[in-house]
Amino acid sequence: MFISGMSSRYSRNNAKRGIQCFFIGMVITFIFAFFAPNAPILFGILHFMGISMMIYGVWEGIFRKVPAPVGIAVCAVFFLLTRGIMYGWLGPCEGVGIKLPDFLYQAKLLFPLGFRSPDFQSMDYFPLLPWFFVFLAGTYLGEYAVNDKMPAFFYKTHIKPLALVGKYTLWIYVLHQPIAMGIFLLIFGR
Repeated sequence: MFISGMSSRYSRNNAKRGIQCFFIGMVITFIFAFFAPNAPILFGILHFMGISMMIYGVWEGIFRKVPAPVGIAVCAVFFLLTRGIMYGWLGPCEGVGIKLPDFLYQAKLLFPLGFRSPDFQSMDYFPLLPWFFVFLAGTYLGEYAVNDKMPAFFYKTHIKPLALVGKYTLWIYVLHQPIAMGIFLLIFGR
């Protein structure tokens, strides 16, 4: 999440990248609904990354007006404040902070924000709260990378195979799971 945020500073069109990522996440949701209905993926990492990229892409001009050290500090505070939302608390963890009203968790449609109902089930789940603040903190650190303000070793080495992998990370991520499942099916027969 953090590295993806940093990479967003290099993108020419974060909203477009976000739409592509979210679309692939939705395709995976539908595939799992059809082939593995007992193991749904309702707001997984691709959904999260796609929405985060779109939010950043739309509001990038405003986010960039905030100085990087301030942005990182604010993101850290908001991450801690929203970390317990999945468990019913506004605070760093379950039982610490302010207990949130139950109706937020009964709505059933607020799970992308972290308000999951008691019967919510997803094999892969990364809600926007608190994780968007990790992504956003990465965009602020990315400002240092883009402006050559990182330590020298950060820029010295260029490893072509890693650069190639970096160019196709989304497809590698999407394809590694069916390939791994196929290998396990061949080995274990199930």
